[in-house]
Amino acid sequence: MKVCNLIARNLVLSILLLAGCNRGAEPGAPEEMGADCVGEGCAIVAADADQTAIALRTERTYTNAKDIIVSWTDSPSLSEFQLDLAADEFCQSSKKTLNISGRSAHLLDLDEGVWFLCLKWKAGPRSLGKTPKGLLLVVDRQPPSIEGLLEQTLASGGHAEVKVSDATESSCSWKSQDLTLKILQPRVLLSEFEAAAGGSYEVLLECQDQAGNSSSQNFLLNFSQGEPAGALGPQNVMALTATAATQSINLNWADGGGGASSYLVLRSTSAITARPVNGMSYTQGSLLGGSTVAGITSSPSFKDSNLVGNVSYFYKVVASNAANIYASGVETNSTALALKVLKTTLSRTGIINFPAVEGLRTLGNYSYVCREYDGLAIVNSSNPAAPSQTSLLSLGNNANTGVGWCSDVKVLGNFAYVADWDKGLIIVDVTNPAAPLVKGSLPLSNASIVQVEGNFAYVALENGGTGGGLAIVDVTNPSAPSLVGAPISSGGNAAGVAKVGNFIYLTHRDSGNFKGLKIYDITNPAAPNLVKTLVRPTMEEIEVKDGFAYVTVGTSGLEIFDLVTPANPVSKSLTPMPDSGYIISVSIADNFAFVTNYGTSKINVLDITNKSAPTVARTYVENLNAGPLYIHVAGAYAYITNQNKGMQIIEVFEFQ
Repeated sequence: MKVCNLIARNLVLSILLLAGCNRGAEPGAPEEMGADCVGEGCAIVAADADQTAIALRTERTYTNAKDIIVSWTDSPSLSEFQLDLAADEFCQSSKKTLNISGRSAHLLDLDEGVWFLCLKWKAGPRSLGKTPKGLLLVVDRQPPSIEGLLEQTLASGGHAEVKVSDATESSCSWKSQDLTLKILQPRVLLSEFEAAAGGSYEVLLECQDQAGNSSSQNFLLNFSQGEPAGALGPQNVMALTATAATQSINLNWADGGGGASSYLVLRSTSAITARPVNGMSYTQGSLLGGSTVAGITSSPSFKDSNLVGNVSYFYKVVASNAANIYASGVETNSTALALKVLKTTLSRTGIINFPAVEGLRTLGNYSYVCREYDGLAIVNSSNPAAPSQTSLLSLGNNANTGVGWCSDVKVLGNFAYVADWDKGLIIVDVTNPAAPLVKGSLPLSNASIVQVEGNFAYVALENGGTGGGLAIVDVTNPSAPSLVGAPISSGGNAAGVAKVGNFIYLTHRDSGNFKGLKIYDITNPAAPNLVKTLVRPTMEEIEVKDGFAYVTVGTSGLEIFDLVTPANPVSKSLTPMPDSGYIISVSIADNFAFVTNYGTSKINVLDITNKSAPTVARTYVENLNAGPLYIHVAGAYAYITNQNKGMQIIEVFEFQ
């Protein structure tokens, strides 16, 4: 039997195995080489009477397929086949063996590497033969590896330094959408590039190997030559700022001179090194060196909208003149704010139990909670589901003697400012939350609420029917706070304080002679001047935000004031709660007002988009058998003190 060598036609590789090249030969007799059995690999072997030609085939020599089909021709006299997968060309070291009765085999998930396919066959118990050499099969599922600096500086006529590695040979091609960049040999890896002008050009390298795997990589090619003769571009912009807003970023700058007629705003999520090509015009959405042209404007400002919240964006603002000659550009970055969406259902996330609580504030990972006679607690609320007390500072309070009573706290920088009733204002260094230290204090008569701005603390005093009022304290030196002038007697029990420009708003609850709001001009902090009085049945807490004041008015609900003229606020609305009750505290977040309803043990959430007609958007029903006192919304959570129960945390917002 003669074995003829491998014949390849039309990408179908075959090994032709002949039981005889001359069909009329005697069994077992030597035969001459047939006309089809020429070249390397032919051999004479024993032949059967029923001499048959067998061809072994695969679709491709190099493949990335998971299912590889191997087939061969059949003969009625051949009853059994064995396919060996060998590691060597002569099929001496078989790694896998498949016994097959048909005329094809499926090699599923064959390991990557170089294989040789060897076929053996039988007719009944007698072996007829095998292939003298294996059919080469290379399995490669890895894409070509493209290596090189993603940004390169070239001289016009130079080539990029790029290396491509793969198990099988790869063919590559260069592409660019920039018509001013000439690729001299697009299908050559080290093709030369010619740039019509200096600047940055983005090119794409695409490679495919013989197994069908492909990969691509963008490169930024910077050319320093090719500037138009005598080109003089505008100067860079000045004072570039980026201000974050909800799902947007506002850019502002000043013109740097030099005849700028427009500004190109580039955006990316990483630092931008690309520079526009002189003489070339761009449109919004154009790609330039990994960045996108976010906008083109003739004014020194730009609002980039429809961004993803909590993602950092990098910008480069490039001045351009009428001839499209560009400055080098100025960079900045900012992180877009996430859109807060009020949750459909409000539910408690966590709680920490304290026997007595009053005011609170949350900043970062910590909540600062007044625990009345017990002092100031610092709570680690980084895990809202499991808040834990980090430290407790007594402040020198004593329940047995009735000295001191932590009523309210505000935090600014590394200091907490505590209104501690008859012990007055206490300043605590909270640099180390686990070990807070009293830095300084100032005795005052029944300090109940405190606000801090700049170098001054404004303390509301509550002292019986007539002795309440306001104390202004200079806290420039936290170790030695001092009164600015004498405390002001307002004729009632001050329950809330807020600063609006050069004015102080002081609210009074119904337990004093005066009830309502008094406004003081503090242009001279040592001599405040009463400029406005508004009488109400009662007023509790006040919060000011974005030109409006929000005041809890006990059983009457929430009143909103327009502060366009701070000395003469205008009431926009008074919104009662659905179940009446008594409103104590308010916290503003986005377009929502969160209020504690002590009388009904509920948290009411009002949509205040329309200041003249707020509506109740959500209601959270307490189940602690203890009325909610004070509330502070920070981030996605509301932090609430409940009388004799402690502080609870409820999730109120989702971020998008």
